[in-house]
Parts: sequence; C-alpha cells; structure tokens
Amino acid sequence: MRRRYRIKKGMLCFSSPLQPLPGVNVIVYHHMSRADWGLYDVHRFHKKKGWKGIGYNYWIGFDGSIYKARGEHVGAHVRGWNHRSIGIGFQGDYDVQQMPDKQLQAGAWLTAYFMKKYNLKERDIVGHKELSSDTTCPGANFPMEEMKRQAAAWLIADN
Repeated sequence: MRRRYRIKKGMLCFSSPLQPLPGVNVIVYHHMSRADWGLYDVHRFHKKKGWKGIGYNYWIGFDGSIYKARGEHVGAHVRGWNHRSIGIGFQGDYDVQQMPDKQLQAGAWLTAYFMKKYNLKERDIVGHKELSSDTTCPGANFPMEEMKRQAAAWLIADN
C-alpha cells in the first residue's frame, strides 16, 4: 500500500496578510538552487528580497516532508502566474543533485492531490522555466516525467 502524506504547517510569519487564490489552473515546480537550504532558509531569503515571505505555496524536503508555506494563497513564485497557480518548491539544486526517492514520492502525491482538487491534467504541470525564460528552474536533473507518471498512478489508485 502506498504511503499517505500529511501536510505540515510551516509555522511561518509573513510580513503582511496573504490573499486567497481565486483559482488554480497550473502547478509549477521549483527548486531553490541551493543544495542545503530548508524551508526556513528560503523564507528568510525571500523576506530579505522584500517579499511577504516564502513565495512557494508548498515546500517538500529531502525526507519527503510536505510543508504548507503560503498554502492556497497567492504566491510569489513566477511572475504573471501567481494568482492562478500552486507553486511547489523542492529542497535542493536539481541542476547538480539527484532527487531523493522520498521527495519524489511526496511530490507526486501532492501533485495528484491538487490535480484531483482542481481538475487539472498532466499538461497543467510545468517547471518554472516553461513559464519564464530567465531561469533553468527546476533544474536539468528534476525528474519531471517520473513525477507526472507517479502522480497519475496516485490518481488511478484513488479512483
């Protein structure tokens, strides 16, 4: 039997109130480009950039832990898409690292969760670089096709 995941509260303090997402029509994958930064490192870094806090909606650590960052509120993860997308940040630098299996499985589960909730299709799952030409995010080694394949398997198993 496949593992069921629990979304943990990130216990983050944002500098101003977050605005609810009006709708979701895309899931956007990200990596931090820092091999060892965790949720709180990213939150501090984004605040130093003048943002309210971490820009991603959810964060997945190397160990497969899933954290609510902004949750289902408007993100700050890809210009022009924040009001209609869920941004999932993955710990690591996937231009140089390989994703741990626990993290991949958690990402697939979370993807399937939002695909079902918002009636999204595989074509609605993209990497940051597909929406912005100035980045390689989520990295050359990001397992995009495997993530989508495992998310589809979750959807089939849940039906």
